[in-house]
Amino acid sequence: MENLDSKAKYRRKNRTELCQKSREYYEKNREREKERFKKYQKTRSVITKRDPIKRRTYDILHYALKMGRLQKKPCGECGAEKVEAHHEDYARPLAVTWLCKKCHAKHHRVNNHAKGEPSKV
Repeated sequence: MENLDSKAKYRRKNRTELCQKSREYYEKNREREKERFKKYQKTRSVITKRDPIKRRTYDILHYALKMGRLQKKPCGECGAEKVEAHHEDYARPLAVTWLCKKCHAKHHRVNNHAKGEPSKV
């Protein structure tokens, strides 16, 4: 994983150029971007209505990652680098276990059956 400081320095140094490239991309792909944003809003709205606590937890976690307050770690089970955050308690948004997709699904299968709940994966 790249150092966040070096990314921030690069962005500060090349801010004008990056903004210009972003504007050009948006102009070329205006309709595509509008559709993508509408789809994003719709999905986010559904998730927020279905489980607002979970949505808030995800937002807090992603902001902490973005600001560098929290960093992803290798999978706690197999050591894979590409990981997802697993929350045991959504009331504690930064208390996560980092698991790869495969181990995360396995964790839910095992733990949901242990609790007597149907598997969601």
